[in-house]
Amino acid sequence: MTQRADIVSVARGYKGTPFHHRGRLPGGALDCVGVLICAAREVGIFSTGFDVPAYGPNPDGTMITLCDRYMGRRVTQSTMQIGDAIALKSDLEKYARHLGIIADYTYGGFSIIHASNDRLHMRVIEHRILFSRHFRFAGAWSFPGIA
Repeated sequence: MTQRADIVSVARGYKGTPFHHRGRLPGGALDCVGVLICAAREVGIFSTGFDVPAYGPNPDGTMITLCDRYMGRRVTQSTMQIGDAIALKSDLEKYARHLGIIADYTYGGFSIIHASNDRLHMRVIEHRILFSRHFRFAGAWSFPGIA
């Protein structure tokens, strides 16, 4: 059975991969959904051909619907663990717009591994999770079959 540390380790290997909407090529191009899908494929949670239906770059509620359909069970912010997927939104948005994988922060607490599309970090990065008005919890899921 896949361990939580396995998916975190694989996702950390993607750090530095350039951001590209709907990217599914570790080391070449990934978006936030691609980080989750490619890591889950690599550890055997999803089949190598698995993907989700096309989605646009603007938040419209699709992200939560897709996570509910394809991910494992939903978890709360207080029960999320390393190796879980997290959806985020800002105070200005009605719907979640971003996904990442929860990891263990070097100095305690959680970090997030995700494909950032802001002008300064157009790549897969990892940093401590600091919730703010731009980075609000919108949902979290345990990957199917993860221990």
